[in-house]
Amino acid sequence: MPVMPLSDIKPGMTGEWHTVVSGTRIDSFPMQVVGIVENFIGPKRPLIICKALDPTNIFTGPVAGMSGSPVFIGGKLIGAYAYGFLWPKDQALIGVTPIEAMLESGKRLSSGFPIAGDKRPGGG
Repeated sequence: MPVMPLSDIKPGMTGEWHTVVSGTRIDSFPMQVVGIVENFIGPKRPLIICKALDPTNIFTGPVAGMSGSPVFIGGKLIGAYAYGFLWPKDQALIGVTPIEAMLESGKRLSSGFPIAGDKRPGGG
């Protein structure tokens, strides 16, 4: 699956996230990139801030069950829906963990490099 590096993601770009709302049907929801926050949850841990563009998500706001849903721009994976912000009420803001950060964590885990909070033997 093609991925889009964080360095290519710019405010104003539009895309969509995919999730299952009911049953097994995968639904798509349009979104627009608002910006990128560097060091969001720690050093070198950025977050892509996006806003929902469809009336339903704007009305209901972020939904916790959507965490982990893949987010795409131009058919390229940019990351996963990770955070929902409940303010302001006139728009639904979501935080997307960049795919590069997830791939990096996966490489560190598979190489045996300790990750903070890992409770397995040899973990951090």
